[in-house]
Amino acid sequence: GSKGFPLEFPIDARSIGPHLLFGPAGASTAELGSATAVAFDKAEVLETHTRMIQMHNPCWIPADCKLFIEGKHSAFSVEPREIHVQPGETVIAKVSVCMDDTRLFSDVLHALVFEGADVSIPLSATGTGNILLCEEVRGGMLE
Repeated sequence: GSKGFPLEFPIDARSIGPHLLFGPAGASTAELGSATAVAFDKAEVLETHTRMIQMHNPCWIPADCKLFIEGKHSAFSVEPREIHVQPGETVIAKVSVCMDDTRLFSDVLHALVFEGADVSIPLSATGTGNILLCEEVRGGMLE
């Protein structure tokens, strides 16, 4: 080494935390993007319908993420609520909806990546069918 004083120089850098790529389950990593909408389209009321969302971590940094629905009393739900995604790993989250009316339901799924970004994913579903059913009709007791 040198016997002189060490060289000093300023470094101007911006730190970027981990980010996740999103898409439907089964999509290749090349098809994933920063956010994707989840549309259930028309679905029967009073039944639970699910869609799977794939989350991929292309970074060299592990990503911890919290998933939550924006609306307090939403027809939508998500599982798991917290995930840990290793570098290069892909995980699946399940988004469900159970509607109690024949109208358009919409909300936003937030993926809050620690030391990263808050990704907003729009959710939508339209209820179809009859919300008033008696036990005889529901249970198939009528001929």
